[in-house]
Amino acid sequence: MTPLKQWILRGAAVTAALATILLLLSATESSAAASEIARAPVPTVRVAEVLVAENAGVFHFPSRIRSTEQTAIAFTVDGRIAERAVRNGETVAAGQLLARLDDERYQLSLQNAAALVAQAEVERAQLVRDMERARQLGTAVTVEENEQRATAVAAAEARLRAARAGARAAERALEDTRLTSPFDAVVTVVHADVGSVVSPGSPVVSLSSRTRWVEAEARLPFMFVRDLKVGAQVSVIAPDGIEVDGRLAAVAAHSDSRTGLFPVTVVIENPPPGLVSGVSVEIALVGAVPPSTVLVPTAAVSVANGGDPIVVVVRNGVVRRVPVRAVGATQDGVLVAGAVAAGELVVTGGRFGLEDGDQVEVER
Repeated sequence: MTPLKQWILRGAAVTAALATILLLLSATESSAAASEIARAPVPTVRVAEVLVAENAGVFHFPSRIRSTEQTAIAFTVDGRIAERAVRNGETVAAGQLLARLDDERYQLSLQNAAALVAQAEVERAQLVRDMERARQLGTAVTVEENEQRATAVAAAEARLRAARAGARAAERALEDTRLTSPFDAVVTVVHADVGSVVSPGSPVVSLSSRTRWVEAEARLPFMFVRDLKVGAQVSVIAPDGIEVDGRLAAVAAHSDSRTGLFPVTVVIENPPPGLVSGVSVEIALVGAVPPSTVLVPTAAVSVANGGDPIVVVVRNGVVRRVPVRAVGATQDGVLVAGAVAAGELVVTGGRFGLEDGDQVEVER
């Protein structure tokens, strides 16, 4: 065998050996990665059992108090809001500060206007003195000169009046950088916050007067709406748990196109002091539920990206998102209808980051 052939054969053997080593290393790394995946901990989630809903009961629907009269309050001058003195739901008295604009340029305008008034006063006073001296000279001053001096004084007085009017306007503009409540009221909406630049007439806050009645609106499924009668008495649950009598004022004839729920309006006459615009309440109604409705804990219901409610169900140690339809609420949880049955387990804690098909361990 020639030396060249021997060199080629030795090179081929070395190449084959290197390939074998690389293959072994790759297999070792794949095995290690698989072992790491196998050793990855399975997340633990808290779960609760889905319960059978009772056929009838008292159901609570969230709502918010609003006044029957609202007024949008705005500045009459433009500027940047430097202070907001009230918050949503706060009770205010007539004359109380609501918001304040940065008044630096209005202060400068008033100072300039005051300087113009002072200058006009000096000019007028000088012309008046000149005219008085001319009158004292009598015949030494011609009639034409006296008329010229009188005309100059009249012009100076006109300039003084204009300067004083400008000063009053600058003073009013400075005063208008403070927005105050025109009457005793409750703040229902805050439209602009500190740092916002507003123009004259742009709403800053909305106020509701303290009338002898307020309203609350809730959105109900058809199963509750179908038997409601306008004028019927209903209970409104205040934040402190106290029940207040309300009267059903309106029931919508058509449902919301997105949610399928029907808006209803309840009027509360002579509400207690704490029941003011912006306060969250619950409207309590007695009703029956469909056979397919189940009861899940409130913590089990979340909102999907599309805005629809879902629950995460654990079946054979694997999680799955299940869309549901909220039917109502009780003190024990939320009534839902959908592809979830009584006796199944739903996740109430630890569902963040879970994907459909993930394996989990459950903790009750």
